[in-house]
Amino acid sequence: MLEQLTDDEDKETQRARAREALLKSFKEKEENLHQVIAAKDKKIDELYAKLKALKRYARQVKNCAEELLPPEQPAPDILVRSPPLGLEDGEGD
Repeated sequence: MLEQLTDDEDKETQRARAREALLKSFKEKEENLHQVIAAKDKKIDELYAKLKALKRYARQVKNCAEELLPPEQPAPDILVRSPPLGLEDGEGD
């Protein structure tokens, strides 16, 4: 009887250790994934900032080109054409 209790206690101890190891590995993986997500979020924010700067610069170049265009000359296609999809003013600004 005493031997059976010891075996049951050993099994419970093994289960507890396995559970602790599983939780520890889960928490490590979760922390790692949170760091990866944070790094990707930071990169996305940087790319959005660059996109906004490029859109602002493109607007300035377009305005400058329109100002320098002689009045009697028709505007080049690039100045009258609408921006590519996804780069319209107001989207993401």
